[in-house]
Amino acid sequence: MMIPYPSPRRTSSGDPGTLLFRKRVLAFGDFDHIKFTESTLTSKADIVALINGIEVGLDPRQIELRFISIGAGGAGASGASAYGGLAAIPFERSLFLADVDDGDIIIDVGAGGLGTAGDIGNTGSASAVTFANGSMIYSQGGFGGTSDAENQRAFYTLSVGYGAQHADPTLNLDGPSSPYGPGCGGSRTPAYTGAGGFSNNVDVDTAGYPGFGFGEAGSNAPEFIAGRYGAGGASNADGGPGGAGGIPGGAGGAGDAAAAGGEGGRGEVQIQVIVWEIIR
Repeated sequence: MMIPYPSPRRTSSGDPGTLLFRKRVLAFGDFDHIKFTESTLTSKADIVALINGIEVGLDPRQIELRFISIGAGGAGASGASAYGGLAAIPFERSLFLADVDDGDIIIDVGAGGLGTAGDIGNTGSASAVTFANGSMIYSQGGFGGTSDAENQRAFYTLSVGYGAQHADPTLNLDGPSSPYGPGCGGSRTPAYTGAGGFSNNVDVDTAGYPGFGFGEAGSNAPEFIAGRYGAGGASNADGGPGGAGGIPGGAGGAGDAAAAGGEGGRGEVQIQVIVWEIIR
């Protein structure tokens, strides 16, 4: 990607010149990002060391860090009529390395919500990045499925407040797909068994496939690529549990009355390192 940027430099004719910048993603082996799948403590110095292990001599002012926080998915409910869990709501923020405060960086990775036979699904835990100055990049976990349309719609309303972009889950028993995030879990009635929702559904090249058959799990995101998410698990009307949500952030499908709703996919924190280079 090349970005023209005005420069005070002038040509021999006296006209101002133009600088062109290119953004280059730094690769860490097969990965295009630094991945955290468990809660841990890191620091700016640790991130610098990882970068220097790949490429030395970069100016901190030319290194952009794209932080992607992905909460865990909610579990599906259990019952003859039950709703699937809701997807986590990812949040991202970009900072230049030079602007990140020295000191510890706390990485919190959310655990997926668990389902229980004959009960509603549990909400997935949030994921977050907390910097030394106290600022935070926070991703709400997906809310658990319920057996009541009014309660399910209330959880959906809360999700929208956190940035969810998928549709109202009470309008269709198939789990809502998310254009830029994880998929929701499928819902069920005695007459219908809903599939899960797609993740990244706005782009067919990056969409994650949900569970379609009874209790089928949603697909996991490709682990090597940043900004991809888990799809939603299918519901189950065959005496078994709902399908698990894909990793990261996908929601579980509703389970049969005698079985648990599908568990939500765990969360994740990703840091993509982007190098800005002058090419002219």
